[in-house]
Amino acid sequence: MVDDDASVRDALRRLFEHEGYTVFEAVNGADALRILADDPVDLATVDLKMPHIDGLKLLQRMQQIHPDINAVVITGVDEVVDLAERERNVIKTMRKPFDIKELAVVVREELERRQEKSD
Repeated sequence: MVDDDASVRDALRRLFEHEGYTVFEAVNGADALRILADDPVDLATVDLKMPHIDGLKLLQRMQQIHPDINAVVITGVDEVVDLAERERNVIKTMRKPFDIKELAVVVREELERRQEKSD
């Protein structure tokens, strides 16, 4: 998960660990790219408004480096939602405050789809 808001990262970490997923946390896009260089990642949650490398640039870099990693965009900035939704690797865009149960379903379905595709 990539979000500069510690409370959002904490909530997502608790959710995803409860679901049994391995979780990597990044404060910004630069941190996320370092993680992607070292660890296998199946899905990312990405905030759009972050310091250093914003979410849109991160999504584009992810496509270049790991085109098979999809993302759920979580944002409080309406102005860039349309741009994010145009990225090939974005499967869902959610606005803050978001429904954590809906996010859990989206993530579960995407990871199941990936698993079926690899079988």
